[in-house]
Amino acid sequence: MAELAVSGAEHILNTVISKAIYEIGLASGVKGEVKKLERILKKIHEVLEDAERRQVEDVDVRLWLTDLKEVTYDADDILDEIEFESARRKIEIGNRFKNKVRNFFSISSPVIFRFKMAHRVKDLNERLIEIGNEKERFKFNVSSVSPAPVISGSSVYRETASSVVPSDIVGRKDDKSRLVEEILSEGDVFSVIPVVGLGGLGKTTLAQLVYNDAKVQSNFDVKMWVCVSNNFDVKRVLREMIESISRNKFEVTSMDVMQTSLGNKLNKKNFLLVLDDMWNETQFLEKWDDLSSFLKCANEESKIVVTTRSRDVALIVGPLHTYDLQTLPSSDCYDIFEKRAFRAGGPERTSKLEAIGREIVKKCGGVPLALKTLGGLMCSKREEKEWLEIQNSPIWNITDANSRIINVLKLSYDNLSSPLKRCFVYCSIFSKGSRIGKKLLIQLWMAEGFLGLSSESKMMEDLGSEYFDSLCSNSLFQDVEKNKFGDIKGCKIHDLVHDLAISISGVERSTVDTYDISRDVSKIHWMICDFYGTKVPEALYKANKLRTFYVCNSCDVENNGFTNMLPNFESLRVLDLSFAVLSQLPLSIGKLKHLRFLDVSETEIEELPKSIGGLYNLQTLRLKSCKNLKALPQGLKKLINLRHLKTDLAGSWSEFPRGIGKLTNLQSLPVFKVGGNDDGCSVSELEHLNLLEGKLKFYYLENLRNVAYAEMANLQKKKGIYSLGIEWDRSEEDRTTEYDIIDESVLEAFQPHSNLKELWMRGFCGTKFPRWIVNGSALCCLLEIYFYRCNDCEYLPNFGQLPLLKKINIDEMKNVKRFGGAWNDWPGNANVEDVGVEEARRSAMTKTAFPSLESIYLKKMPNLEEWLEPLPTSFPRLETLYIENCPKLRITPSSFPSLKILDFSPKTSGIAVQSLSANLSTLTFLYVDGCSDLTCLPEELLQRNKLLHTLKIKNCPLFEGFISKNHNSDCGAESTGENSSCNVRTSDVTLNALEVMDIIGCPSFSRIPDTVPSLKALAIINSNGMLAELLTAKLTSLTYLWVEDLPGLASLPRDLLSRNKYLDYLSIVDCPRLSGDFLPNDEGKGLQLPSLTRFVARGFHSLESINLDGFKSLQYVEIQNCRALKSLPNGLQFLRHLEHARLSWCSKEMVNLTFPEVAEPYFKSLYKLGLIGSPLFKCLPHQIQHLKGLKNLGIDGFDSMIALPEWLGNIESLEELYIRNCDNLMHLPSKEAVRRLTSLKCLEIDDCPHLKERCNKEESSEEWHKISHIPSIKIDGDLIQDLS
Repeated sequence: MAELAVSGAEHILNTVISKAIYEIGLASGVKGEVKKLERILKKIHEVLEDAERRQVEDVDVRLWLTDLKEVTYDADDILDEIEFESARRKIEIGNRFKNKVRNFFSISSPVIFRFKMAHRVKDLNERLIEIGNEKERFKFNVSSVSPAPVISGSSVYRETASSVVPSDIVGRKDDKSRLVEEILSEGDVFSVIPVVGLGGLGKTTLAQLVYNDAKVQSNFDVKMWVCVSNNFDVKRVLREMIESISRNKFEVTSMDVMQTSLGNKLNKKNFLLVLDDMWNETQFLEKWDDLSSFLKCANEESKIVVTTRSRDVALIVGPLHTYDLQTLPSSDCYDIFEKRAFRAGGPERTSKLEAIGREIVKKCGGVPLALKTLGGLMCSKREEKEWLEIQNSPIWNITDANSRIINVLKLSYDNLSSPLKRCFVYCSIFSKGSRIGKKLLIQLWMAEGFLGLSSESKMMEDLGSEYFDSLCSNSLFQDVEKNKFGDIKGCKIHDLVHDLAISISGVERSTVDTYDISRDVSKIHWMICDFYGTKVPEALYKANKLRTFYVCNSCDVENNGFTNMLPNFESLRVLDLSFAVLSQLPLSIGKLKHLRFLDVSETEIEELPKSIGGLYNLQTLRLKSCKNLKALPQGLKKLINLRHLKTDLAGSWSEFPRGIGKLTNLQSLPVFKVGGNDDGCSVSELEHLNLLEGKLKFYYLENLRNVAYAEMANLQKKKGIYSLGIEWDRSEEDRTTEYDIIDESVLEAFQPHSNLKELWMRGFCGTKFPRWIVNGSALCCLLEIYFYRCNDCEYLPNFGQLPLLKKINIDEMKNVKRFGGAWNDWPGNANVEDVGVEEARRSAMTKTAFPSLESIYLKKMPNLEEWLEPLPTSFPRLETLYIENCPKLRITPSSFPSLKILDFSPKTSGIAVQSLSANLSTLTFLYVDGCSDLTCLPEELLQRNKLLHTLKIKNCPLFEGFISKNHNSDCGAESTGENSSCNVRTSDVTLNALEVMDIIGCPSFSRIPDTVPSLKALAIINSNGMLAELLTAKLTSLTYLWVEDLPGLASLPRDLLSRNKYLDYLSIVDCPRLSGDFLPNDEGKGLQLPSLTRFVARGFHSLESINLDGFKSLQYVEIQNCRALKSLPNGLQFLRHLEHARLSWCSKEMVNLTFPEVAEPYFKSLYKLGLIGSPLFKCLPHQIQHLKGLKNLGIDGFDSMIALPEWLGNIESLEELYIRNCDNLMHLPSKEAVRRLTSLKCLEIDDCPHLKERCNKEESSEEWHKISHIPSIKIDGDLIQDLS
């Protein structure tokens, strides 16, 4: 779309005119020239609307606009320099010219600067006069239009984070079902399924639906999602695959290391890979084979889904499995359109508008993106004629579908105001598919000058927020993400919308790497640099018009010459070096007079140069996760225009430099470290920083000894702070009575504004809380409270009167014995003298306590005894209750009408469990751990909570089960006596919704409820009962069964496993009496468990044989410590899907036992093998040398073995070798044999004393020369060699 090469000229001109008017008051020496500049600009502005419309058809007009834009950029630079000089003189000269501070060009100002500026403005005017004269030949129509208003109103957002929200998707159920079926079907080796369709048709959305489908999730061991876009860089794709698996950033750039890392993660595993938005068929054809080669180590049943607009790409990767995504049916199309067009704040729904809307929908051709975008556009149009203009637009005559969609999107763009257009086009600097933070984007817009100047009525950030919301409202932004308080955090841009932004940006924006530097860079204003470890192309020295420079992909800017060319970028406004390889910035950065945004987050930077203090225009400085940062620059106080200082706890810097109180424009200061040095910044310097907003956390308040400084901080006037953190970091030895009074006074002085939403406090040494916490006067908007390690407090405020409070988290308050009760029924209110308190108390008794509370966490409160019922009506919305380490708690509330999750972690009394659970009826999750006196739970607890999904009882030694409702006894040891029984009866209990049940460490437990038809996962560990007695229920839905430490178990119930055909995981551990033929069915044949993938048998003293013939899907087998076992499991060699086996030879009968013969097609998938021996065994089974796919071999406990066999060198696929607990092992195979292991990358030796001595690297001992070539060698946990 070359016709869109010039954009935003009107907005740039408006900005320069505004600046010119402002500078007239500053630059008396050139006042006439600046006034003349203003007049010329206004004359040109009169014809801009017509010029921008005609540039589409007229190349000459487009060139004229290009020249105009360049001149206005130069004008902006000149006027910005005047403003910069104003700031410089204000700071460096001070108040000597207090009454003349804005008059730079008076006789007291530098004559050279005045002379230089006068000439530059004069030259600029001459250029503009020439451009102005040239406009006459175009005969533009003159108009006097004001900028289009910002579109406001409520918006409907589709909220997703990393996954799609299925309820938001219209009309793709059938497509999803068909694609899921295709993915799960048995097909070719590494089946590739291309999803082909127009841009905006919903290919990515469909792939997201399938990727997050429950069946798909359970079918694959590993799932990866990579957005490829138009740059198919194999190295980047590999890195993002690794990051998709590990969920951590992968910094390594070596292709060999990447291949090894990915191979380890995919080895013999079944994976699903989605390559989203693959559309460069030329690159794809060249590099597809390279990518495919890295995936061959995985299971052959793995699947790859490729979404693409290109039919050629589909033919390359999967001609037999192409899924053609069709357009949406008309009924679904109108649903999408009307939700946006007629939402709140939009036009009145009339029959005429609906009829026109349906005609517009027909023209969209069933493309969801076009429907959403047009729906958002029509919401801003109230008149019927405006709707008819869209219906009759000539764009519908375009025959090419992709071009038509782009033009539909451009309708929304054309409807934007001039500043909004500029803001939208700037989003082209972000990579496709990336998440864009809202605050970050607004700071970038601000730095580029798109938001004008702040005024008393509106801050630039507020205007930026309106712009962001408008772009969301117009559906140009999507996948909006919100924080826990409901505020928007960020968004994404659809690929086609991103394409539109790039096409409009034209020559102004460029992505540059080492392969793309041939173009003219002199007119580029926004540059994205993407080059690894190579020298920066010299052509970049000519890019002296750059206003934004953004480095991506961990570029090594320290060694590639970038810092040398930095002074050339004289017009730079934005410099983003986050994640770059960088330990220091050059002094020359201080020459960037126009710089407003600097980001060095996630770098190795140790300090900022002193010259940073000369960046008087700097608005945003981001220093997040700079772990080597030692100090902040003293010149920070000179940055009088700084609005956002983003730091965190990373690095060893301990305090802010003195003078930060001069930064009165500061809005973001998330971290404030209170230093212990006199030279540091005191909290008193916050006194006049009343524009602060967002989060503010104080650290190291133990260094604050002067309470007057805390009072001067004046937090109560900082109405924009919504999250306040207060932390003292004293050791227990440093906590003295002296600090009690200081901490109490400091906390009293730190009263926040009533807008506060989150209060976070740690290490408070006071014994009582301040009045603003006690009476809640400053907390009426509070949503969340966190108190940690406030160990000297003896009471907790009653927060029940706070109307919006959603979460309470109390952790480690050792002295609290009692809290709750009525509002006036606790010591904390004894000294409250506020007017109207008595009336408030009486009123509170008639209201609901904790009306909005959703979760409570009480942890490490060893002396808490009573939690009293606040009011007769309490906790109507509470869903989560977590209690940990409250052993003395006896009295609790009993009414929680909405509670879903009840979690008792270690050291909670059984009486508290009984009390809290007495009247519950809405539970879905119940977890009890470490209640030493709990003997039973009431049967009615299970009967009332019919939606209970998960039940876990752990480490409750006296717990027997669920007592009948007719039983009179209490369920605690104190009532029943140590040896009493609660006469457990479970026959009447029905748990239709229960899917997960764990009974662990409860030796007294005897049986589970009879009717649990939906139970899928069952774990019974450490019970004295017989399994047959425990499992009286007729279980038929199990997929997971773990039985451990059942000393009475002699055999498994015959029908337990045969009824559960979908069992996936079976683990039987430490059941010494288990004996006989393993798991026969009624016919005496081997049991058939076709779905079982993991099987563990460990610690059997009597078991003589195991039959695996019926377990055809097994992928993992573990057989250990079975002393009577006479042979390896029958059928082991027939497990075609077996990937990992751990096998032990531990009985005399197995001394001469061999490994099953290895022949095709057996053991084809086995890649990991662990062999556990005993002192009886002197050698390894020779058959394993024929395992062609073996990559990981572990040898453990072969104490009698002296030398590893020579044939070990035949396992050419071996990559990792682990040797452990072989006391007498001395010799590795010969050097020649070890060298045949060409794939071996890792050797680890543990607890093999003789072999360790002989593999000493320093002394070049007997065995070292055999292994010296192996990249990674560890001995007893120490890394001896690392060649990677």
